[in-house]
Amino acid sequence: MKKGSKVFIGFLMVSTLLSGAAFASTQSFSFSLSPGQLDYTGYYSKADSEAKAYVTTSSGNLLAGSDKLWYKVRNSANTVYTEAKWIDTYGTITLNYLQSVSAGGSYRLNAQQDSTAPYSVSVSGRWTP
Repeated sequence: MKKGSKVFIGFLMVSTLLSGAAFASTQSFSFSLSPGQLDYTGYYSKADSEAKAYVTTSSGNLLAGSDKLWYKVRNSANTVYTEAKWIDTYGTITLNYLQSVSAGGSYRLNAQQDSTAPYSVSVSGRWTP
């Protein structure tokens, strides 16, 4: 193999490894909430400047039509940084940031079971700030 080919392959390998750092950091969450109760994840760094957060609720005891579990994202100053959306079924939702965000910002997911819900709820899944 020629020296130029080796350098080119080395460059491609390094580029590929470094490009992985640009992908968003997905985190797990788990909440157990009584009606009206709220809870937070820890703070996680945003890996990009996309003005969206993604929340996937994959398991738990959600009761469609009865539960109303709200999600929103807050920054390290506890300021609400996304719109709030509620779910009563499993799946993925997108939360739009209300102001500009940048890579490296620190955010946490906020979940709250609606006070009108008749039962406690436990859910788990993953989210990307």
